[in-house]
Amino acid sequence: MATITATMWLAIMNLSGVTPTNVEYIIDQGIDILSNLGQIDLPNMTGTTPGSKTWSGTQRQKGAIMEASRITYYGFYKGLDTVSISGLSVTTADVLANPTIRAELEKLAQNLKEMDVSVG
Repeated sequence: MATITATMWLAIMNLSGVTPTNVEYIIDQGIDILSNLGQIDLPNMTGTTPGSKTWSGTQRQKGAIMEASRITYYGFYKGLDTVSISGLSVTTADVLANPTIRAELEKLAQNLKEMDVSVG
């Protein structure tokens, strides 16, 4: 059984300045994206105390969730910074609106779905 916690995610991603509670939201969004795009039923993080939740599943699921949540972080959160230059404000687009990134997430979800079915 593989697990993911916010503390583990932050250490692997080598990030600081993001709260464990926000990381849990990011991980759950990655899970939801995989579940929706792959039409698979992945469990979200469990626990009652924000910042101390845990996800448990297979090692394959963990790898896919870590990758999807990384894309979610860099696409939605880090990439949504607003830049102002001489009065012009620009905000980057939703990561799922980018066809290349969406295709990669769909491929990741489909591969996970196929692996879970073949392994049982």
